[in-house]
Amino acid sequence: MKEKAIMPLYPHFFKYGGIIIALTGALLWIILDRNYQLLLYMGLIIMIFSKEKNDDERVVKIRSEVFKTIFGYYFSLLIALHFVELISEGFVLEMSPFLSMGFPLALYLLTFYLLLFFKFGKSESSGEVAEKRNNSFYIVSMIVLLIILTLIIIWVLMK
Repeated sequence: MKEKAIMPLYPHFFKYGGIIIALTGALLWIILDRNYQLLLYMGLIIMIFSKEKNDDERVVKIRSEVFKTIFGYYFSLLIALHFVELISEGFVLEMSPFLSMGFPLALYLLTFYLLLFFKFGKSESSGEVAEKRNNSFYIVSMIVLLIILTLIIIWVLMK
């Protein structure tokens, strides 16, 4: 039975626009030191809600598993940190917009592409080795996300 997407997704070519917007936002945010992080978040959201080139039921299942896992763990961590802040007197939780919004979005994308890359090894129906779809795109996407995360973490630590 074919699983339906939780919400409608953008066509695949939106993903390229999301990458360009995210990279532009990250570079402007780091270089000009202004509030360009909204561009980064918009690009990451567009990338998350864009279809893959070969979007099938396995991709939908991986997308929903990663979404539940990342956001479930992240929001449980936030609740736990706020609870610790309420109990202890010396602990102060300083949440930057990147840590509250950008980090879970980037972590979602990174986890999604890693799972897509490693789970498309064997075909479930026939047992034959399936064609590795879009491997270069997945690898490039993972590298771009790691570069964005690294640059932003370095920038946040330098402040």
